[in-house]
Amino acid sequence: MAVAVIIAFFLVKTYRHFFVVGKATAVLVVIVIGSSWSLLQLIQHQKLQDDWQSAGEVSGKLIVAVDAAFENYWRIEPMEFHFLNVPIRQGDAWVFPVGLPDLLWLVLRNPSIRVFMWPTLEQAFEAVSYESKNQKVFEFTPEEKLVERKKIRITP
Repeated sequence: MAVAVIIAFFLVKTYRHFFVVGKATAVLVVIVIGSSWSLLQLIQHQKLQDDWQSAGEVSGKLIVAVDAAFENYWRIEPMEFHFLNVPIRQGDAWVFPVGLPDLLWLVLRNPSIRVFMWPTLEQAFEAVSYESKNQKVFEFTPEEKLVERKKIRITP
C-alpha cells in the first residue's frame, strides 16, 4: 500500500513538472513511466514464478528418487542418508535450506532417520561403511537429478 502511494506521489510530481511543457507531453511521460514500471514488475514476477516451479521440480525429483530406491526395512531400522551438492536455492526460490530431513521423514515415516550433507563424495564415503545397507549416499547432479552413489571395496 505504501509503495502505491509513493509511486502515485512521484507520478503526480512528474505530471506537474512536465505540464509546463504541455498537457499531452505530461500525460505521455506519465504513461511511459507507468508502463515501464508495470513491465518491470511483470518480468520480475514471471522470473520468480519460474524459480519456484524449478525448485518444486527438484523437490519432486528427490521424492521420486528416494521412493524408487525405497526398501521395506527403511521404515523400521535406523537409516543414514548422505547427500552431495544439495541445492539450497533455485534462482530466488528456496529448495532445501533446512527441510531435507523433514521431507525424508514424510516420505519414509521413519523416526530414526539421520541426514548428512557433504561437500565431496570422498567425505561422504568416509562416513559410511562398505557393508551397511542402512547408509545411503545420494548426489544431486548438475542436471538436477538425484543419483545413488555406491561405495565399492577394491581388494588387491
